[in-house]
Amino acid sequence: MTDTADQALAGYRREIDEIDDQIRDLLGRRMEIVDKVGAAKAGDGIKLRPGREAQILRRLMAQNTSDFPNQELARIWRELLGATTRHQGPFSVALFAGNNPQAYWDIARDHFGSFAPIAVHETPRRIIELVGHGGATVGVLPLPALDDEDPWWRRLAAIVPTATSENVPRIIARLPFGPAPVDQYDRAGALVIAQALPELTGDDKTYVVIDLNDAVSVESIRTSFADMGMDSVLVARWQEGAAPYPSLLLEVSAFLTPDDEKIAALLARHEGKIQQAIVLGGYATPWQEAADATAE
Repeated sequence: MTDTADQALAGYRREIDEIDDQIRDLLGRRMEIVDKVGAAKAGDGIKLRPGREAQILRRLMAQNTSDFPNQELARIWRELLGATTRHQGPFSVALFAGNNPQAYWDIARDHFGSFAPIAVHETPRRIIELVGHGGATVGVLPLPALDDEDPWWRRLAAIVPTATSENVPRIIARLPFGPAPVDQYDRAGALVIAQALPELTGDDKTYVVIDLNDAVSVESIRTSFADMGMDSVLVARWQEGAAPYPSLLLEVSAFLTPDDEKIAALLARHEGKIQQAIVLGGYATPWQEAADATAE
């Protein structure tokens, strides 16, 4: 290597060092502002804000015109967001790993950060109990499935009121959120619950449990949602013992609150045939899913 090349290389390394110093200083400045936000929200319950985090990541990845890949960009920011969340107060994750423990562990670790305290538990019921009693900040549970023999979402529905309340576990996020390598998680997906209400992000989905009082077809319920401008899909169905009618779990492509007028309209449209419609919470549509839909 020539002297000129050596000098150029040394110059590039100095530039990299300067950039690294700037990044470090900006991270410190960001943490100072996080402290101010935390002080402004003192007494405002859980500091976790998955809706806000989703908006940050969507903006960063949508505006990324550099050669730096979105996959790594999202990973860096997940570490940053995890660090700031833990900085604001106690934080822990209760994880039910199901029949694919490595995949669910990786999902939780990648989302909440390398140093987030994660404890694995044997049953979804235990996860819900811990989050409900404050023994864990968030719980991570597998996506509901049609063939679940003892679906955890029914346990959640039993304690979630139909009125707005932040003091019970609700679904607040879906994992993974950002882009991931093919088969990194063995195609597993998970939901996050916490004592918090989901936040409107502009591209959201909501889980609604519908307890039937009469024979009502899934298609008629989906049609009702469609007439109100919302797509929906049946995620799971469950019928307890000798109960004459099942409970349905639908995922609705909209942001709905427990006291939403659209839920009231659904009940009115099927007057007497739906016992109750319970909003379990929802999540910001994962970035990769939203990007794929836009591409189509």
